Amino acid sequence: MGFDQDMVADIRQFNRFYTDILGLIDQDILDSGFSLTEARILYELSLAGEATANQIASQLRLDKSYMSRMVAGFVRAGLVTRRVSDQDNRALLLELTEKGKKTMAELSERSNLQVKTLLAPLKEEERQELKASMQTIQGLLKQSTERVQLRRFENTPLEGAFILQKQLEIYERENGFISDVWKTFLSDSVTEMLKNYKPERERVWLLEVDGVLSGCIAIVQAAEETAQLRFFFVDSGLRGFGAGELLISSALLYCREKQYRSVFLWTCADLKAARHLYAKHGFVITESHENQDWGVPAIEERWELKL
Repeated sequence: MGFDQDMVADIRQFNRFYTDILGLIDQDILDSGFSLTEARILYELSLAGEATANQIASQLRLDKSYMSRMVAGFVRAGLVTRRVSDQDNRALLLELTEKGKKTMAELSERSNLQVKTLLAPLKEEERQELKASMQTIQGLLKQSTERVQLRRFENTPLEGAFILQKQLEIYERENGFISDVWKTFLSDSVTEMLKNYKPERERVWLLEVDGVLSGCIAIVQAAEETAQLRFFFVDSGLRGFGAGELLISSALLYCREKQYRSVFLWTCADLKAARHLYAKHGFVITESHENQDWGVPAIEERWELKL
């Protein structure tokens, strides 16, 4: 894609720095007993007044079954009520109770106080400069992500070569996977998927940015009611901008449409960004073991999601 590597490194460094800053801001929420995701759901409900669980899940790009479990917890805690919609009796509208509104106000005040503490050492002109810079970043990256789209998979040799070669490149550069065992395993896996591809039960999504292939995810049928998520990767220059979220959300929606009852995947413990997405969408680790065959020691993990 022609990204300047120094620029990519600078952006990733800024992402790590800003993540640390957010961690400081969010610490009071974590200390309150609520997860960050739970706090975001309560916040979105406070803004909307009323909304369905699906609407909130879509807004926050959350797995729907995961969202359902959290809503059930809110109802048990007396924070949220559910009622049948007047316009559609199949839809349940969520609304904060008085207790929920009070809780949300307390969480909001915690976050506001942390932000004020963070900004306190800055002069007024520095605060305005910071605000303008954030608006610039948001505007530029919004334009960038709007150019990201999913492309129809046609199972061509060029597409297969991209899926294989890009993964070999990424895993060698970022994880040190260079052994012949690893290369053969990955090559055989991609070849097998393309050869036995069943479009009625399987799907591959290719991510494009300005017409350039930049990522992938695949759903492969492992058993009658079980799917496997495979070949999930995004060009390093796009990470942190929602590209991975777009891919995994599309894949899980497809699994539900095809009425799979569960989906699993294999990953490595040091793939932090991917593992964060898996956990966000409700996957849990069910197995792990050490692998010495890829060129460097790696902890392989199996993650599963009940749909």
